[in-house]
Amino acid sequence: MNQLYAITDIETAGGRASDEGPGCGITEIAVILHDGQREIDRWESLINPEVPIPTFITGLTGINDEMVASAPRFEDIAKELHKWLAEPVFVAHNVHFDLGFIKAAFAKCGIAWDPPRLCTVRLGRKFLPQVGRYNLSALCTWLDIDNDARHRAMGDTAATAELFWHLYKSNRAAIEMEVSKSRGTDWWPEGLPHGALDGLRDVPGVYRFYGEDGGLLYIGMSITLHKRVRQHFSGKARNGELAQRVVQVKWEETGTALMAGVLEDVLIRKHKPPMNVAQKTKGKPWGVQIYEDRSGLKRLTLVKGAGAGALSSDFSGRGAGEKWLRDQVLKRGLHPGWSSLPGTAWSEGWIDNAASRNLHNARVDAWAQEAKPLKADPEMLVELQGAAPGSVSALRIENGTLTGLRSTADAPWLECSGSTKIERLLASHGVAASGHAVN
Repeated sequence: MNQLYAITDIETAGGRASDEGPGCGITEIAVILHDGQREIDRWESLINPEVPIPTFITGLTGINDEMVASAPRFEDIAKELHKWLAEPVFVAHNVHFDLGFIKAAFAKCGIAWDPPRLCTVRLGRKFLPQVGRYNLSALCTWLDIDNDARHRAMGDTAATAELFWHLYKSNRAAIEMEVSKSRGTDWWPEGLPHGALDGLRDVPGVYRFYGEDGGLLYIGMSITLHKRVRQHFSGKARNGELAQRVVQVKWEETGTALMAGVLEDVLIRKHKPPMNVAQKTKGKPWGVQIYEDRSGLKRLTLVKGAGAGALSSDFSGRGAGEKWLRDQVLKRGLHPGWSSLPGTAWSEGWIDNAASRNLHNARVDAWAQEAKPLKADPEMLVELQGAAPGSVSALRIENGTLTGLRSTADAPWLECSGSTKIERLLASHGVAASGHAVN
């Protein structure tokens, strides 16, 4: 079946779509259903706007208060109109005007409506650049389209329908691409079946891309699964190898960012997907470590390739690490000048004496204890509470090394091993020997 287009025009009492009040401000609506080649059906109605119609509007449209006094209110025809507009592409001349009023009126009736849309002003500018003026009257004159009822809903709708037909018959592929863009689906990979991402939410988790032969192509993680998966098929990545080869996407919600990062690392090391190039070439992260100078003062420093004993060690660049360290130093009441944040402006009122040094050292020791990696107990179960109710995942740590995980409370244990990356993840998320995690 061909795509249907609901070519529409409204007349209003001259207000704005966002105006408060009992009515919608619409005085007349007309719709022509079109398949790009011919008219299928049409519908029209006067509407009681529930506000007085100004004299200048009556002079323009010919619609006065008396004509709409016995007409239905928008809420009386809302369900019927929605049947006409729910599925087709919405088409209008200056589409945002008509769409805005109708969408606001539907919303007052509790009806959600956000259709794909086309604007014949925009299409006219794109495909008829020689015309120079793009109001409906100018385009109709250029294409020799009759409109004997200007500024009445059905008259303008019929003229717009003929304009649309002229544009569509010569530019069908380009117009259908415009429809894809308005649906927000122009990014969709060619080989991915329709509905393949139904149910994919913006929550933490791990996703997997598969190729035509069922082979695993790529594994990734994100705290916003849906958004991240779309990024693989948008912009410059849209024509990349991954977008060209993917035919199936699977995903697993993990509840927390920490579990997503751990599970991603475990699965990549287990399956070695051929397109996880970034995992193989990613440089060492930056981290914050403690060292003691000759005077016994405990200082902080940013280093590349920080080990598992770092306060935090998962920053992609020095700048990100400095920002985090600055926030933590002020939050924890440390001396900025002794914490890789030099300059007298950062003394924060500290005086360099024995009492100050002892206080600073004590606070650094407390922070180090709080961020101590999981190596205290021979065996430990770390439960991670996600944002959703009942979303609990778990890590099993034995002698300081990850040996198993489960992404939900009722999932089976996945036997696995730890890695340097996982140790950094645990440390950077504040996993402590008590078995608690800060996410």
